Amino acid sequence: MQALIRSPAILFFMVRRAYGTILQHQCRQAKELLLNGTAKTRKITIMGEGSRLISGTLSADLDYGSVEQILLDGFFPLLDADEKPSAQSFRKGITEFGLPYEQEPAITRHLGWFLDQHRAEVSHYLGKEFQAPDCILFNGGALKPPVIQERIRQGIRRWFHQDDAALPRVLDNPDPDLAVAWLPSHAGINGLFERRVVSINNGLKELADDYLALEKAASIEESPLLAAKLFFRGMILCENQENLKFIKKIDLIRVRRIMKQANPDLFEEFLETLVKGGSPEGTSRR
Repeated sequence: MQALIRSPAILFFMVRRAYGTILQHQCRQAKELLLNGTAKTRKITIMGEGSRLISGTLSADLDYGSVEQILLDGFFPLLDADEKPSAQSFRKGITEFGLPYEQEPAITRHLGWFLDQHRAEVSHYLGKEFQAPDCILFNGGALKPPVIQERIRQGIRRWFHQDDAALPRVLDNPDPDLAVAWLPSHAGINGLFERRVVSINNGLKELADDYLALEKAASIEESPLLAAKLFFRGMILCENQENLKFIKKIDLIRVRRIMKQANPDLFEEFLETLVKGGSPEGTSRR
């Protein structure tokens, strides 16, 4: 192994790979700072090697306009559903080493393909014909910048031939990195599935035990992820209050208080759905 590492070719590859990692990190950081409005310009620098440490240094300045154009036109273009990708859009160079990279870089096209592919399943689940997404819950990472979120909304409207600029509606999410954890709660409150009736003999006791275990864990260490899980399980408990009279260890007043602390706005929406759907006795606002 040591002999292999001492090989000039291997050393050259390792050095170049290290520079690639540095470059990738700097570009990612620049993208986030520019698109979030934290900076107007950002310098990318790669230092030279050995005796050419200074003279061999390479640098480039990035600005918001150039980054926006590269990302939106290259990865989030506005496309029609019947518009086929051109041969020029494929990045053949990135597959020359036989690596399994996706050749189509347009994320908006992949999103449209995915939604079209599952149109029948969504229609069956909703009990009505699926026309286009009504809401979007963005997660973190590359989808944090508002310009990217708006571009995706535009792309969905273009793909599904929607004229209403208010669609699809963006679901409020105070912590994008926890979007997946909050998705069940948002889906239930927005009517994407029916209220779940759970009986004593059909998992209610286990649900109560699970909730109490999560509540104990959250009391020891504050965790946004645990808060999201507690909120969703609290929703189910509140919706099954009538059956909870047989389980004395669950205090729904405390459950609702924890839900409100975790996400006040979403908690208010949840209470409204209870009222509209026939609030169980005793689930008034507290």
